[in-house]
Amino acid sequence: MQLPEDPTIYDYLVLSLRSKDLIATFNWDPFLYQAWVRNKTFVDDLPHLSFLHGNVSIGYSRVHKRCGPVGMPAGPDGEEFVPTKILYPVEQKNYTDDEFINIEWERIKYWMSKDSGTVRQQCLVMVHLYPILKQFHC
Repeated sequence: MQLPEDPTIYDYLVLSLRSKDLIATFNWDPFLYQAWVRNKTFVDDLPHLSFLHGNVSIGYSRVHKRCGPVGMPAGPDGEEFVPTKILYPVEQKNYTDDEFINIEWERIKYWMSKDSGTVRQQCLVMVHLYPILKQFHC
């Protein structure tokens, strides 16, 4: 799955926010991440991303405790980022069993807490784009 070359709603979303913002999404598809990557070549001040149910494009390294593109080297030892777990729409989800997903949720908790050290009004954008995309026939 690949974004078209023309700008999409994902590009507009990413470009409408800055590094002081966080986009937290339940979407597993690669489109938000692809838009972020392609716009990073033009703009340095992009929002942070959190993939609360995992993402098909994002991998995680338990050894290096970091995430990145699936299959890319995670560190100098050559270990690759392995695909993150995907949380499917089931009645009972466990957000703490998987290390990557737990970290994504902890990021939101910290981002929204007073302990984050920011004095600005914080905004959390929860993205579920299917209804929006359907409206625009995307």
